[in-house]
Amino acid sequence: MGQARRHDVTVIEMNPALADVARASGATVHVGDAGRVDVLDHAGVRSARVVAITIADVDAAGHVAALVRTMAPDAFVVVRARYRSVAMDLRRAGAHLVVDEEALMGDRLAAAIECAMRTAG
Repeated sequence: MGQARRHDVTVIEMNPALADVARASGATVHVGDAGRVDVLDHAGVRSARVVAITIADVDAAGHVAALVRTMAPDAFVVVRARYRSVAMDLRRAGAHLVVDEEALMGDRLAAAIECAMRTAG
């Protein structure tokens, strides 16, 4: 039987409490600002295959995406977007994939409503 593949996860987090949560889950953690080249370098972004940017602030997320694309041009960049209206800006900044919270919420609400309609009657 094949061995399960383990992927190394490195997290950059400014909030020490959240950094502790990430560390407890087994991630390598760097406390710092992902918008700084030196922090990204220290975290090893140049050798990353995939980079997920979960920063809520669209300007900061776009800035980090642009830095990552410059520093690690072969990395696949996934960025969180709170609103659909900013997804294109994040793609222009360098995201290969934007996860749109509004669309996800809409899909989950629709599924919950469909389920409720089936069980109600």
